Amino acid sequence: MAQYLCFASIPNTQPQAYYATIVPVLAEIKRSSPTDKELRQFLKQRNLYDKGSFERVLEILDIKSVGGRFVLGEWAQKMLDAKDEQEFKEVLARRLYELNPLMMKYCLVAMDTEHEGRLHSTNELFRMLTSFVYPGKKPILVDFKAYVDWGVSAGLWKMVGVRWGLGDVGKKMLEVVRRLDDDEFLEEEREALEGREEEERIEQEEIEESKGVEAQVQEAAEERVEEASAVKAPEVQEPVEVKIEPRVAEPKVAPRPVQIDEAFRQESSEYLKRWFEKYTLGEVLKAQGLGLRKESPTLLVESAFCALLLSRGLREKEVLWAMDFLSQFKVFGCSSFGKLPFERIAGALKQKGGSFAWFEALVYVPMLAGKMPQVLPKALEAHDFKEFLSIVWSDLFEPYAPLAPFYFARLLLDLGILPERLSRAGFVPSLLVRENAFRIGLIDGIVASDFQELVRQCEALSSLFPKPYFETPLAIAKSAFGCMFDCPRKRVCECPCLEKTEVTGL
Repeated sequence: MAQYLCFASIPNTQPQAYYATIVPVLAEIKRSSPTDKELRQFLKQRNLYDKGSFERVLEILDIKSVGGRFVLGEWAQKMLDAKDEQEFKEVLARRLYELNPLMMKYCLVAMDTEHEGRLHSTNELFRMLTSFVYPGKKPILVDFKAYVDWGVSAGLWKMVGVRWGLGDVGKKMLEVVRRLDDDEFLEEEREALEGREEEERIEQEEIEESKGVEAQVQEAAEERVEEASAVKAPEVQEPVEVKIEPRVAEPKVAPRPVQIDEAFRQESSEYLKRWFEKYTLGEVLKAQGLGLRKESPTLLVESAFCALLLSRGLREKEVLWAMDFLSQFKVFGCSSFGKLPFERIAGALKQKGGSFAWFEALVYVPMLAGKMPQVLPKALEAHDFKEFLSIVWSDLFEPYAPLAPFYFARLLLDLGILPERLSRAGFVPSLLVRENAFRIGLIDGIVASDFQELVRQCEALSSLFPKPYFETPLAIAKSAFGCMFDCPRKRVCECPCLEKTEVTGL
């Protein structure tokens, strides 16, 4: 064990998000063993790269360079193998203990309120570690702040009010750090340091000795050159003029894509589904995550409103906030043909916080409430999912929200209202999904000129990604694999895609 002090935070990432950030990076390194350039590019695409902290973060995570490619060390592999976030935190905590057991001990013991400890701020902990009380090597403030971030991500400590207190993992690690004997640890470190210095001294002597041998060899070689130079040089013949006929450059054959067939589409989709099951941290869209409850008397109108917000680009947590906020004023509880009392809107506008991007969508609530009793029963009797989508589109959402029918179907399916025979309507062909599907080679175009084109693309992709996958593997493929047109990683990437099928004639 040593006293590692060169800590650095993960760029543009809160400590609470380290788990969700680190695991996909480890999975990518495990999958592709990238070169230095490839890994830097992968991190830049995710806004996770900083030149000054790049090497230090890799060292903390135990990511090693072997033969010009990065691979996972023992600790990195353990983090990737963790079955959930709690196990990941425990592995990371043990890794931080290995890097600097003495610093962890003093921080945790200082926060142990059950044994004369107390809550500490970051600056208070730093002053303790740079005072005469602490026998170890002294950190600098910027590196120690990064260490605090790593401790938060590992569950060693957490914010209690405005100061740090022990986290769940920190309480467990107390038993470990208390067994550490300070004097014994420092003595072992001194002995190890002396051993390394002795090895370096012997190595330096061997280098100097080899340099002396090289000097003797060089001197002997120079003497032989001088002797050889005394020999008379041969006479140089007259130069002969040589004519070279110009040659026309042979044209290069441009890469041509191999024709994509159904077998390729099946291969690509099966790979993505297997990868999604193994590596993804997210989940498919769920009604409960948006605050929808089956017992609500206005469930259908609420679901349609959620679908409208999702189609406008609001994130799930923003939709959840809007639904929780509006439910306080019973905005969806208007029973008289969808009439919405003005005072309820005014009451909502007086509140602060959250995003008000949903407010313009409120004008559609009366129409959704008024039409829902007639539209949904007719749609549920549709012959197939395409007819269901067409009915919902024309009677509820046309012309302002072409993706809303797909989101609406997904929510109804999750709530148990949409029958399984219509489940393919729940595949949402968003622009990101269509772009990634086209790049991989699953569809023949990105642009959807009208709603029927969206339905056609939904039909093509939902057959490859049915329930429970839907569009989620395609939606995250770009961020996970670093996909791009004219991809520089197509020769090493494992994901079957259109660019990997290019054939170049030489």
